[in-house]
Amino acid sequence: MTDDRDAAGSARNVRGPNIVRRLPRASWPSYMHRIEEVLMAQGVPSHANAYETDDDGFFQTPLSQDYERATSARCYLTAETRARPNLEILCETRVLRVLFDGRRVTGILAERAGERKTIAAREVVISAGGIHSPAVLLRSGIGPGEDLRKLGIAVVVDRRGVGRNYQNHPQLHFAMPLKPGTRVATSAQHYIMTGHRFSSGLPGCSRGDLFHYYTGRVSTRSFGPRMAMLAACLYTPVSRGSVALRSADPTVPPVVEQCLLADPLDAKRMILSVRRAERLLLEPTVRQCFEEIYLMPRQAPLKLINGTGFSGLARAAGATAVLVAPAPLRRAVIGAAIKPGRLVAAGETKRPMSDEEILDATGASFHPTSTCAIGAESDPMAVVDPYCRVYGVQGLRVADASVMPKIVTANTNMPTIMIAERVAEFMRTAH
Repeated sequence: MTDDRDAAGSARNVRGPNIVRRLPRASWPSYMHRIEEVLMAQGVPSHANAYETDDDGFFQTPLSQDYERATSARCYLTAETRARPNLEILCETRVLRVLFDGRRVTGILAERAGERKTIAAREVVISAGGIHSPAVLLRSGIGPGEDLRKLGIAVVVDRRGVGRNYQNHPQLHFAMPLKPGTRVATSAQHYIMTGHRFSSGLPGCSRGDLFHYYTGRVSTRSFGPRMAMLAACLYTPVSRGSVALRSADPTVPPVVEQCLLADPLDAKRMILSVRRAERLLLEPTVRQCFEEIYLMPRQAPLKLINGTGFSGLARAAGATAVLVAPAPLRRAVIGAAIKPGRLVAAGETKRPMSDEEILDATGASFHPTSTCAIGAESDPMAVVDPYCRVYGVQGLRVADASVMPKIVTANTNMPTIMIAERVAEFMRTAH
């Protein structure tokens, strides 16, 4: 599935469409080298290739990029693919619902440029993600029957698991203005560059349940390399949330109850992850790389400074001016912008964080999963079978992270593409 640009000779699958590479050590900012040194002094191994081991340790993160982001659109929708006569791509099109004749799929109802149109199909694959795939099913009459009837939606299949079992990776961010001489080069502005997988060691918890990732910059704008971030994460949560409709109107967003730290075990492990990150950042050799250390709020204010057009340039210039300002002004402006986040350490002083502050600052990754889970037909919480076919109807599949029975102990991009590859194989075999 992948084209690993760092693999040599026969180990490299050059036919894989998904480009993978790691950033050379020489491009890392100084604080990453020092974190690696601190961890190794503590007995933590540094892995050259995280794909070759599932042991805990520090590693260069495999990235979906070469000279730019290797998106699914770039890797799969090539010029040759786009030229195929049996492919039509409809952009700016909203899928309203799936259409049925009884319980057999006949197509979809969509809206484009204000006009509704029916697209006929013998088979439909929903791939709208962990939030919107269940929303499409619910609008189409597949889900908890009582909930659908309350919204005036005709029930096609009463399946209680649609929209349930939601999971995501909780994470919390520290932001650190980098001192001159410790930053990434302007030509090597990369976001996530390295990571650290480790274990909580708590009873009943799997190895590698906690994760840190380290960034080289926070933006591609001029101020980006002046600030780095560390994200402390929980990668095997047990808490479950839900996705539900508030209206049958497809223009009304669904309700997402994330319940990220609802289980006390998740809250306890999240605090462990953040405390370890705090200790690493305050290690003297690491701390020397930063002007200050800030605890970021759950909803980081990056949209305030990352924009497009003239306003984006103006905001970027303002952010750069803040980061080069005298320390008291810089701290005052950043402190006001990130509330309820706050300054954690500056100079020789540090302000201890409470467990409550940690939990309040914990938000979600971009990894919503498990709302259309694979499972046995007898399991009322299961939505699709092992071939990703929706139970109770014919001609309908789901192919994205929503079919994961539980969230993977990894970022979800490659596992989701793997699911799509498998579903494509199932369809080719069936036809």
